[in-house]
Amino acid sequence: MPLVNETFWRERMGTTSPCWSGERWLDWEHGFVMRWAIRRVWPPHPLKMRVLDVGCGDGRWSAWMKQEFGADVKGTDALEYPGVRQRVTFSQCDAEQLTLTFGPGGRWRPELAVCLNSLTCVADWKKAVAQVCKVAPRVIAFDNFQTPTPPWLKGLPHRRPIELPELVKEFGRHGFVVKEIATADWFHRKLFLATPVWLHPLVAVVTLVLDLGASWILPPEKGRHVAVQFVKRALTGSR
Repeated sequence: MPLVNETFWRERMGTTSPCWSGERWLDWEHGFVMRWAIRRVWPPHPLKMRVLDVGCGDGRWSAWMKQEFGADVKGTDALEYPGVRQRVTFSQCDAEQLTLTFGPGGRWRPELAVCLNSLTCVADWKKAVAQVCKVAPRVIAFDNFQTPTPPWLKGLPHRRPIELPELVKEFGRHGFVVKEIATADWFHRKLFLATPVWLHPLVAVVTLVLDLGASWILPPEKGRHVAVQFVKRALTGSR
């Protein structure tokens, strides 16, 4: 399957949640700011808006979007993680081949495609972007889009670093523009790694306050994670 490192993701299938680090308080803090950033860029939504969760993993975020926004969510991933079918209507397919399942003429067409920590995990992220742009008029992407890419991120074998300007440029090639943008996670990893485990509850609270405060001040490319809503240019009336 066209994943950057299929072996890595198969090894994580048996973990409690394959998309998290496994450190309780670090994951709690990151999950909080991730939900906060997604809410900031989520489009005005009718009930039962059709949402395609691209790279849904075990379906936990799909279930959250269903509950939070009242969305009709379907999930897709290159691998089928345990429990995903209990959380979301699931189709196993690669991000680079979405139009085969959700393309023109399909009975269920998404109004919004969501890529949460998934574009950096596929072998050809530009092809994946082209596919999501064909199946939905709006796209939300959330990931570590630091600019410039830090050395530690370049060294991860299961991810392909994507910098924010090149992400925006690639969506622009397919007629999409940035509608909303929100940033998160400037400090938490460094502080967690620098403190003993027994202090992590305090670190989680401190970094949460710092992250939420900094998100209103610092430019998007300075954040560790960025949430962006892209909209088809035809919908904005811009040229």
